[in-house]
Amino acid sequence: MRDEHFIRGSLPMTKSEVRAVSLSKLELTPGAVFWDVGAGTGSVTVEAARLLGQMGGAGGVSTYRSETDGDGVWEARPDGDGVWKARPDGDGVWEARPDGDGVWKARPDGGCAGGARAHAGAAVYAVEKEEEGIRLIRENKARLVPGFDAFHPIWGRAPEALYALPAPSHVFIGGSGGALRQIVEVVLEKNERARIVANVAALETLAQCMEIMEAFRFKEQEIVQVAAARVERMGRYHLQKAMNPVFVVTMQFPVYMGEKT
Repeated sequence: MRDEHFIRGSLPMTKSEVRAVSLSKLELTPGAVFWDVGAGTGSVTVEAARLLGQMGGAGGVSTYRSETDGDGVWEARPDGDGVWKARPDGDGVWEARPDGDGVWKARPDGGCAGGARAHAGAAVYAVEKEEEGIRLIRENKARLVPGFDAFHPIWGRAPEALYALPAPSHVFIGGSGGALRQIVEVVLEKNERARIVANVAALETLAQCMEIMEAFRFKEQEIVQVAAARVERMGRYHLQKAMNPVFVVTMQFPVYMGEKT
């Protein structure tokens, strides 16, 4: 999808060439539960939703079940503005309390929120800490994938905003806010078989990725540098205009779950 199709605002956006490689490395499958952490404008989430919609069985049902207390199954449904609230399907009353980042968590037993599992269709979650980003994500969703119902903008900071989400099958990390290791830990706690793809520009962050790969001993790990250039006309000539190189890092199947930080 062309970059100009997206409403961008002032936030950085993953360029189309890098999105293409990243989505290829994600290897999305029908019925996937996809997290986009540090979603920015939502460009990767939107393209993931389009791919999942083309695969079929996606977006039609956005009901998730939270099996946290062992006493029954409660359903969490998103309301119209994308904020998740818990509604009981039995006798008791469940409360949904916002945490410090504005993300709602269902707490049936007074403890921490448990994991949720998707039971019908694929779903995508765009986690973003900036209010402008959440607005842009919603606008881009409405414009570009209006028929994909299971599209959930989540306003909050990772990793805190991730605890209440359903276990992912695929995760894209576009920005970590300095919490890359903690984000990976939450992903693996939810689903140790989840496929993780991260975009990295700074060498310091790449070094962090390599440390994480070493710590968890992923069976599948790969680092690819994407260095694309677009041809632009300048007078009588056509010249290359290079984009900033980006490392696309892929991790899956840890051998060792590591020491939690």
